Amino acid sequence: MDRERVVINNRKLKKVIYLGSQIGQPTTGGQKYNSKVLGCLERAGFSIEAIDFGLNKWPFFVLRGIVRNIDHVRRVMPLLEEDTIVVEDVSLNLHFVFLNLLMRFRRKGIMVGICHHLFVREKSNIFLRILSGVATLCILRSFDAIITVSNSTKRDLVRFGAKEEKIHVIPNATDAPQVENNICDRDEVRILFVGTCYPRKGLRYLLEAVAKLKHHKIKVDIVGDLENDKKNVSELYRLVKELAIDEKVTFHGHVKTEQLWDHYRKADIFVLPSLWEGFGIVFLDAMSFGLPIVSTNVGAIPDLVRHEENGLLVKPGDPVALASAIERLVISPFLRRKLGQNGFRFMQEHPEYTSWDIAGKRFKALIELLIRRRTCR
Repeated sequence: MDRERVVINNRKLKKVIYLGSQIGQPTTGGQKYNSKVLGCLERAGFSIEAIDFGLNKWPFFVLRGIVRNIDHVRRVMPLLEEDTIVVEDVSLNLHFVFLNLLMRFRRKGIMVGICHHLFVREKSNIFLRILSGVATLCILRSFDAIITVSNSTKRDLVRFGAKEEKIHVIPNATDAPQVENNICDRDEVRILFVGTCYPRKGLRYLLEAVAKLKHHKIKVDIVGDLENDKKNVSELYRLVKELAIDEKVTFHGHVKTEQLWDHYRKADIFVLPSLWEGFGIVFLDAMSFGLPIVSTNVGAIPDLVRHEENGLLVKPGDPVALASAIERLVISPFLRRKLGQNGFRFMQEHPEYTSWDIAGKRFKALIELLIRRRTCR
């Protein structure tokens, strides 16, 4: 292990230990956020050690979870000292229960949690929902500070039992170029969906809505990782066939950044009918290109997408309402232009959303505040 130390406020500080999903080549908004803020710490002189736990192939979910928890304890606990900073992604709560309880008991170092949203919402199995809820409750009480990306998730965390004074909202940003590019005069209207194809993203409702709009000249581009939930992706492919919308829908999978921006440039409408969102970087991306948005009125979405102002919001899980909102934009270039321009203006009025440097500096300032508090004890 590298023992390099950096000096901050006259205090020697060891590496930051990061426990979470990958940061090297992020494929989701949460992974990108973690990568960006930790990168800011590294540029400021911190030394980041990301622990890669890999996968284990033990049978049965419970046994696999226990083995992972024991492995995490075995690998991380020997690294903890009084001046260690641990940054943990709360999304992996079931993997870190034993570790968090032990860290809380020993009270070594500084513990910081990053919570993009309460992932207990994603558990469809009632057993997993209860287990994840208990695990989240346990680990939230372990942290010296909890960082989240929206006021919506902050409210969720407080309801879940986290202390409000420990929660700090540092929102996402986007790398997208700020170029208003909504032409609005094409015969064929292109609809863009960007997101990992999890059930939570509501893609099946978009496909069902498209089936109700067959008489319109529309094309749907679906961009996002198709590998993380192959079962759901297979069901989506089957649904496309069943609805006979093959000619209108194209799955592009995960694409490189420049290709992603190209999809935004070619789009006329951005649609993300999520069942829940803790933030949604893709909304910032869409507004950066002046696209009108159709989404749902849940989670943090209404904080970014204002109904009838820069987008249209509908109830989640309602393909009929979704189809109606999309149709309003398909038939009205004027409405598309108006909502798109308002979204682009929203981005210009909120510079904190257009630079990851702002999020990174706020993250670094919080870490340094925690260090000062620990030093003064």
